[in-house]
Amino acid sequence: MNWRAFWAIFRREVARGRRRMEVLGALGVGATVCAIFAPMLIGAIVGGVVMVISLFAMLAPLGDLRSDKMLGTLEFDRILPISHKAMATARLLGAAVRASPIIPMCVPLFIALYRGKEIELTAFIALVVSVPIGAWMMGCAFLWLLMAINVRWNLRHLWWVPMTIGYSPTLLKSLLPARTKAAITERFGTFIERNGDQLATFAISPLGIASMAFVVVATPAAMLYGMVALFASGIDRYTYDASAAVPMGAKPPKRELAAIGRGPSLAVTRYCIRLAAEQSWRRLIILAVCVAVLLIGTVELKGYATFYVRALAAMIPGGIAIQLSTARVRGDLEGIKQLPHPAISIGIGYLLGIVLLATPGAAVWVLARSVTGIPATVPNVLSLWAWMVAWSWMACVMMLWLTTRRTLMIAAVPVVALTSWVAYAGVPRFLEGIKAMAAAFGEFRVTAGAALPLSFALGMMVLGLPLFAQGLSEYEFGGAQKAGVWLRLLNHRRQLRLRR
Repeated sequence: MNWRAFWAIFRREVARGRRRMEVLGALGVGATVCAIFAPMLIGAIVGGVVMVISLFAMLAPLGDLRSDKMLGTLEFDRILPISHKAMATARLLGAAVRASPIIPMCVPLFIALYRGKEIELTAFIALVVSVPIGAWMMGCAFLWLLMAINVRWNLRHLWWVPMTIGYSPTLLKSLLPARTKAAITERFGTFIERNGDQLATFAISPLGIASMAFVVVATPAAMLYGMVALFASGIDRYTYDASAAVPMGAKPPKRELAAIGRGPSLAVTRYCIRLAAEQSWRRLIILAVCVAVLLIGTVELKGYATFYVRALAAMIPGGIAIQLSTARVRGDLEGIKQLPHPAISIGIGYLLGIVLLATPGAAVWVLARSVTGIPATVPNVLSLWAWMVAWSWMACVMMLWLTTRRTLMIAAVPVVALTSWVAYAGVPRFLEGIKAMAAAFGEFRVTAGAALPLSFALGMMVLGLPLFAQGLSEYEFGGAQKAGVWLRLLNHRRQLRLRR
């Protein structure tokens, strides 16, 4: 094997996430210092928040792999002087190193609990050693699974797999005789009640601890062995599609060209609807099948189809957000940005597309709700349509306008507010306040009726349009988007010198 190429691919994978690793590692160290010196309650809250944030360490390798696949750089990797299995091993191990900030970010919570006398010294040592390492290893196993599946298939086409796996036992059970179903329910329904004490005793015994440690170690090892083969097969089959969603030899978009004379917004609207139909025709067929199941299927099949119908209905207007996500990664937004029209007009076109596509989506969702016993009244239909428009448009706006810096700034406000509330009132009063606020909001939602979602949708339209226009105007593809302010300034001065 070419070890130089292997370690070069490994170093490249680690180097791509160096900045995120440094930020998350510093956050874990800061939270550890806070857990040691700050009051126990504050340290526990900060430790819990940091533990949740540590999950973002697994998203970066998957996002970079998605970019490589969509931009076609995997086509270059296929011709490197190294076997595809070795290349897959290097990238997966590099991704594991990039996820390593999970370890220091899981420690502060247990330090705070130990300082508050919530756990004993023996339990603290066991937890502070086993939980961070175990969470990192199991997280790596899950990350390797997602990366291998993403290379081998398109995740957008596998949206039906989780629900099918989760609902398959119910479907299979519905086909069994009544006596068999009753026996299965009696046998497995009371398993925890009958064997709970024995399982707890076994878990704290040396053999139980050794068994759990073996599972934690064996699962990532087996996952790495299997995912290397799946990752390599994905590289073997990979072919870059430069045409994205529309073939290169497709006919000219006559509908969009005809709509240009009526305004750019209408042309963008038709463009969005056409792409949504072309990209989602398979889902639309499945949606038609699910609707037929809702009308004539059995009780178990109706329960299975109800969830799918709602998910597919939400994906009809949500397909525009998927379009923007793909265009942002591939750089197609540069072409949209260069159109000789104001960015606000382009945003209006996308908004109109969502409004039009939300209508059939809401109609199908209303059908699914009517099967479960919720009547299709005018307020219910308007509320559902307004919520669908609001959330779909928010996803589109966030896809363009939201950056890492803005995300941290927005998320910092509720985190600081909730932390201050807990520190001032204490955990019991905080939980009581949250329950009271949730009950008050539920009463307000019932009282407001359709006015609440309609007002929310209108507010999102008014506030989202300038944000959409700003995100489109600020968008820069490739290295220009990641370059810092000083680097851009130096490049500008260098170009001026060359011109002189």
